[in-house]
Amino acid sequence: MSKLNLDLVKAFEIGLRKETSITIDRQITGWDESALHVSDLPYTTGGLCPHQLWLRLKGYKKKEDTCGELLMYRNGHIQEERAKELWKIGLPKEWEIYAENIALSPESNIPSWINGEYDVLLRNKKTEEHVIVDVKTVRGGKFRYLKEADPKNEIQLQGYMEALGVDNGILFYIDREGQNFCKQFQVERNTRAVMEGCDKLYFFSQLKEPPEKVELCVKIKENKKFESISLDYPWQCQWCKYLDISCDGANSLPKKYRNINSKVIAHLKDSVLEMGEEYLELQPIVEKLLKERR
Repeated sequence: MSKLNLDLVKAFEIGLRKETSITIDRQITGWDESALHVSDLPYTTGGLCPHQLWLRLKGYKKKEDTCGELLMYRNGHIQEERAKELWKIGLPKEWEIYAENIALSPESNIPSWINGEYDVLLRNKKTEEHVIVDVKTVRGGKFRYLKEADPKNEIQLQGYMEALGVDNGILFYIDREGQNFCKQFQVERNTRAVMEGCDKLYFFSQLKEPPEKVELCVKIKENKKFESISLDYPWQCQWCKYLDISCDGANSLPKKYRNINSKVIAHLKDSVLEMGEEYLELQPIVEKLLKERR
């Protein structure tokens, strides 16, 4: 993959310094939860929980979005739209925004039963080169540790690239809180990963019973005389709208233990498991996880 000579961060900065007014006029449309979307591809790569996807497709009950979450989503849309307006001002003159917020055609290169809407398609007016851009807004804390494209975002962008037959893509991240500005990562087309992902999505959608949930992560720390055992509750469960509504979470862990992350709950000495007294209830779960780990 040849490196793109296209600095969207610089174009964003130029536009930001030159803009004289802010106008946002984008209709927020409904999203069909019973359909498969390009944004569901991360469920096929281990980044998200397929059990959650299955519950959504089947229409199971979930928690409603809080007002704070709705505001966060709205602010994300505003940031995305502003990015496009700033690029229109700051892009090099040989580049243009060729299309934006366009739904995928049924004649695209991926199965027609997968829906999607890409953010931006750029075109070089001289070379006819095309670049798909996916805009993501992230928390400042996450932004600071973002050294490469998030794999979950990468496979989604590759889905749009495959659908349109475009070889170049850019993931453009904006710090939602503003202090860290923005950054970009170039993404290479990956036909095999996308088509395998589409097959897995179809497989999940056809299951009569839900796929396995994500599991607790068991951690083992070696000491001189014994090994310390701790568990981490998956972040996928912590943020899941179906938790305690339609799903009991990873390994059906009782609610009172969900803040268990990194706490030593047991020791292994000469291959014998010794549970902490307050965690005896978790022994069957720990034994199962240790057996799977071996």
